[in-house]
Amino acid sequence: MLLKIDMTSEVPIYRQIRDGVVLGVAGGRLSAGESLPTVRQL
Repeated sequence: MLLKIDMTSEVPIYRQIRDGVVLGVAGGRLSAGESLPTVRQL
């Protein structure tokens, strides 16, 4: 799973990450036991 972070957005980075994880779980793209990307990968 790869999250897109918009550094110019008014939405805080932590919120973009949270929203991406929530959408990934809800959409079936993130499953139980799957590793999240590292900070450097984001």
